[in-house]
Amino acid sequence: MCFSGDGKSIDLTFRRIPEYGGAELSHARFSDFSFRKHAHDRVGIGIVTNGAMQVNTPRKSFIAEPGILMTVNPDTVHWGCGVGDHDWEQHILLIDEASFAETVREMTGRNQNEKFTNLSLPDPDLWRCFQDVHGAIAKTDVPLARGELLLGLFADVVERSGVAPDLDQAGRNEPRAVTLARSYIDTHFAEPISLDDLATITGISTYRLSRAFRHSVGLPPHAYQMHRRVRAAEWMLRQGQAPVDVATDCGFSDQAHLTRVFRQATGITPAQFRAG
Repeated sequence: MCFSGDGKSIDLTFRRIPEYGGAELSHARFSDFSFRKHAHDRVGIGIVTNGAMQVNTPRKSFIAEPGILMTVNPDTVHWGCGVGDHDWEQHILLIDEASFAETVREMTGRNQNEKFTNLSLPDPDLWRCFQDVHGAIAKTDVPLARGELLLGLFADVVERSGVAPDLDQAGRNEPRAVTLARSYIDTHFAEPISLDDLATITGISTYRLSRAFRHSVGLPPHAYQMHRRVRAAEWMLRQGQAPVDVATDCGFSDQAHLTRVFRQATGITPAQFRAG
């Protein structure tokens, strides 16, 4: 299983820009590293420029390598690791969901929420376009230039990778117990929560709840709680809060605990994320 374990990252850079709700760009070379199961509240687009990475979701697994564009929808649980014993290098762009959705609606003329239909797209031309745009955005401090580069990239990605109405979101019918449990974790993520607590709230057994939650959400309840803590930590760090305070506010035992979990989920430390 590639989602457990740790490792080291080399030559990592991270930058946040104001455009599109605070788009976040990262470039990293990984050695002996595995991403644990996690999800983002943002739209993710990325490429691997050297080596290869195995990417897993509950519904699909694929190999990301040069020539393939990766896309990840918000809240899609995914995890991954390098292929073989080789290092791999990746470039990632994370965009605010609402800003991206508005741009897609302008492009398609549709008012429905859209999601990517192809999580991996073999397209060397689009792969090179992303690499060029990612590098150019990272180097320029001209807001208009960054905005134009992103808009052009989005147009190419939407046209060539494909988006479609988010039927899961429009017609999602999660079991009531899962909805209650998820809502409780969302509200109390920083507090100690047990399966017994959730079973009492939902009115079903811990076994039934755990199975239903994992099936519906893609993560077991505790992993989802850690995911919510990381997402809250990201928000606080974007506001400039100190990692030591974020650790306390998000329910981590200490700053070291925050750093370990945050790095396993994102590949960078809270301090690096805050400085971006």
